[in-house]
Amino acid sequence: MVIYTPTSPQDVLSNAYFIEEGLTTPGVTPTNGTWKTVGLISNIDETSTHEELEIPIVGSPDFFANLNMSNMKTFNMTYYIINNTEFCRYLTELQAGTGTPAHGLSILQKQRVNNIVSYRLYRGCFPASGTFNIGKMISIDMTFRAISMTEWITQAALDAIIGASPIYPGPLTGTPITNLSTGTLEPFTIGGTAVDLSVMTLDINRNPRELKPLGNYAPTKLGVGNRRFSGALTTWVAGNELFDLHETFVPSSLAFRFRTLPTPIDLTLSNTTFGEYRRPMDAGSNEYQTESVNFKSASATITAVSV
Repeated sequence: MVIYTPTSPQDVLSNAYFIEEGLTTPGVTPTNGTWKTVGLISNIDETSTHEELEIPIVGSPDFFANLNMSNMKTFNMTYYIINNTEFCRYLTELQAGTGTPAHGLSILQKQRVNNIVSYRLYRGCFPASGTFNIGKMISIDMTFRAISMTEWITQAALDAIIGASPIYPGPLTGTPITNLSTGTLEPFTIGGTAVDLSVMTLDINRNPRELKPLGNYAPTKLGVGNRRFSGALTTWVAGNELFDLHETFVPSSLAFRFRTLPTPIDLTLSNTTFGEYRRPMDAGSNEYQTESVNFKSASATITAVSV
């Protein structure tokens, strides 16, 4: 019988932390640096995939060899914002220095594995895609590409990489932002006009790119490419305004206030066009009639709030 202690989500020992890497040194974690917290994490999903090259030969129905040509490491986090927007701005913002995806990130996870305190360190992380889910709760889903990812390592092995005296943030306090945190009965606007919102999603694709010269197994550099914003929103039928925006295809702006106090946090989308309009009706439904649109935006930003 194999003897070990199974691991569960309850064995995670702290929130995930991140630290910004040097502009010219992606994949290198700063030594004894100051780390920041991601947010309230509800899901982590990591994947490591080999690029396999199968070599068939004449005279045999079986391949001669299956070669490992490269490796791609990705991981996904879903989390709730409590008191800052630093982490999600690496998804939304242009490459413009500190606090934006001009820099790679090192991200650290700590948990018990087989009842041993262990660490997983992702380095050279750049956002690939993500989704803002705006409903009763406000959750953010972010997928990263990473230059490297350690196996589960001990404290001593971690110290050798990041230094023995890093500064970690304290535990998260407060409650996550919800639709009731907005501080207003009209948190959503289209073109500056308040609109009752039922639900909204914003999908962001950062079109990551890699540099992997011949002779290199792993990419030597990762980065973000073109930004693409698209999404969908649902409201209630109250007139022709939403239908007219769709029909005329005139760009407008969208804004949603996440919270007002202590510091306002706004998600703002510019040059938004509405490509598809829907107004379903069901005689058997006892709900108020809704209308929905799919949209694309040229740009987006979220207020910078740090702790």
